[in-house]
Amino acid sequence: MKGSKMKKSVWIPLAFVIYSMVIYAYFIPRSEATSTTIALTVLFNVLIIVALWWVYRRKEKLAAEREKDLRDSQDKP
Repeated sequence: MKGSKMKKSVWIPLAFVIYSMVIYAYFIPRSEATSTTIALTVLFNVLIIVALWWVYRRKEKLAAEREKDLRDSQDKP
C-alpha cells in the first residue's frame, strides 16, 4: 500500500507558514516597528500564502484535467 503523497498546494504554503512563524517569533519581540507595520507585514504574508495555495491548487486541477483528457483520447478508437 502506497502512502499518500502530499500535494504541492499543501506543503509549499505550509512550509512558508512555518518559516514565517519562526521568523516572526524571533524578530517581532526584538523589533522597534510599530504595531501597524507589524500587522501590515503579517497581512501581506497571509496574502502571499493564500495566493501560493490558490496558484498551486489551480495548477494541480489543470494537470488532472489534462491527464483525464489524455486518458479519454487514448481510450477512444
